[in-house]
Amino acid sequence: MATLLNEIRGFSSSGTTANIDNHVFRAYYIFTTGLLLVATSILITSQFFGDPIDCIASNDYSRSDSAKKSIDNFCWVSATYTVNELYATNQRIGLDKLEDGIGQFIPNFNTQRFQLYYRWTSLLLIIQAVLAYIPHYFWKSWESGKMEGLSTMLNIPVEPTLDTDRRRTRVQLLLDYFEAFETNAHEYYTYRLYLCEYANFVFLLVNVWLTNWVTDGLFWSLGPDIFKNGYHSIVLIKLFPSQGKCTWRVTGPSGNVQPFDALCVLPLNSFNKVIFSTLWFWYLILAVITLGWLIFRASTIFHRVRSSLLKWKACPVNYSNHQHPEGTDCVDNICKFLPHADWFVLLQLVDNVDTVAIKSILGGYCERIRHLQRRRRSTHMISADEKPLLILEHETR
Repeated sequence: MATLLNEIRGFSSSGTTANIDNHVFRAYYIFTTGLLLVATSILITSQFFGDPIDCIASNDYSRSDSAKKSIDNFCWVSATYTVNELYATNQRIGLDKLEDGIGQFIPNFNTQRFQLYYRWTSLLLIIQAVLAYIPHYFWKSWESGKMEGLSTMLNIPVEPTLDTDRRRTRVQLLLDYFEAFETNAHEYYTYRLYLCEYANFVFLLVNVWLTNWVTDGLFWSLGPDIFKNGYHSIVLIKLFPSQGKCTWRVTGPSGNVQPFDALCVLPLNSFNKVIFSTLWFWYLILAVITLGWLIFRASTIFHRVRSSLLKWKACPVNYSNHQHPEGTDCVDNICKFLPHADWFVLLQLVDNVDTVAIKSILGGYCERIRHLQRRRRSTHMISADEKPLLILEHETR
């Protein structure tokens, strides 16, 4: 057993990269993480190397450059606000209000909606990117090159006769490995991947909840309102207004506090609108795809589903030859006899080797299964819990 493991591990040093997951998994740690990091870089660049806020107050004091900079900094730190009652659709822009949410604020009659979270959207996106990457990080650590070692061992050029012999020898070594290897080890391998796939879905829900919480519950209704109103979505305008109000207070000659109304332009929110609208629709698509994939994963408890999937993965291979008269029933037999975890490792292996190796592996399995069936029929001793490949003896032994 130790010799088999050492020989197989030796092939993992070849430097090739094996396929250890699936397209749905990669949609998280490649596309989603990449999308979030690109969005973060855009916001950080605009915030620290651009002008995220530009305010003007209704007093002569604000006309100097130093005073204007002070007003900008104050309004950026203390948050801008909009007037909730000025989002009504029956009010005319330019007459009843400057734009949606911007106009005269009357204390004790109007209510304010403060926007402070847009300063933290970069941090929010970084947290989401980390959550989208965590399952891949753990899976890559747990997988630790296992599939790379197995697949590299079999991917040999088959043109020279010597290479064909080498491939045959290594296929036999691989089959011996499956026979000798403990089923629990493959279960750890398989169910850890399943755990990471479920973790992807859980972290996706966490990202949606976190974004909805940071945006005061508006993110959840963003998509439907965009469908209804397009770019003029009231929810989108409330989330990331292009302008905001700010109250700038100074002291007069006698020490009295004098409030001045400031109007601020928020160019950073133009990026936020696009980013969070895109994220809403992408998260919806990703959630639907992931949920469907997890349902499909659960269906592989049935051996017919496993058989169909293995046949589809190995579709270029033709088993209806003189050596395998049962044709694709060979795959059915494999899926009936192999435990779920061993079947999954075999499926992953089929995804990483060429068609010649696939034919050799599955053909070798079929021969051993038929050998076992003949022995069982001759002895009339059948155990449902028996792992058939553990008791086989090869003719060469």
